[in-house]
Amino acid sequence: MRIGVPREIKPEESRVALTPSGAAALVAHGHEVLVEHDAGRGSSFADEAYAAAGATLAAAARVWGEAELVLKVKEPLASEYPYLRPGLVLFTYLHLAADERLTRTLIAQRVRAIGYETIRLDDGSMAPVEAYQFPKEYLTTIIHPAKGGEIKNGWYDPRSRKTRLHMGTDIKMRAKTPILSMTDGV
Repeated sequence: MRIGVPREIKPEESRVALTPSGAAALVAHGHEVLVEHDAGRGSSFADEAYAAAGATLAAAARVWGEAELVLKVKEPLASEYPYLRPGLVLFTYLHLAADERLTRTLIAQRVRAIGYETIRLDDGSMAPVEAYQFPKEYLTTIIHPAKGGEIKNGWYDPRSRKTRLHMGTDIKMRAKTPILSMTDGV
């Protein structure tokens, strides 16, 4: 499968949907990964790290245009709607109840859109990506790698006593609390 990772363009959004280690794992399993230039910059992942992982760096139009599956952090913005097309699989936070225009666009373009917030485990409970948020005491030890401040997208796992992040935000080398990214087995 050809998997695309565009750069997030929503204001104040600096995360990336896939880490270089995640890209390497996908490539190792026979997938082609297209990453938009500077997609990982806000999370302190250089283009060179993605290239070393086997991903192909490309412009936004190529990432969106050639990918069968697009991984994003946040919902597409209006300027990204022209990239939506029949058959595309989009995996991201969607929050469709709050955005009628996006909902109608996805339907009209026949996009197969999967919202992270809709994923459930076999027992019907929310998937770990969506089910937990960091308790405040854990937030204070985690520093955003590019801007400083708090990472709010993760959870404390009492079973493993690890603080975990979702969406490939991988700052385990930059925090006082043990961190694992989704690509490290969460």
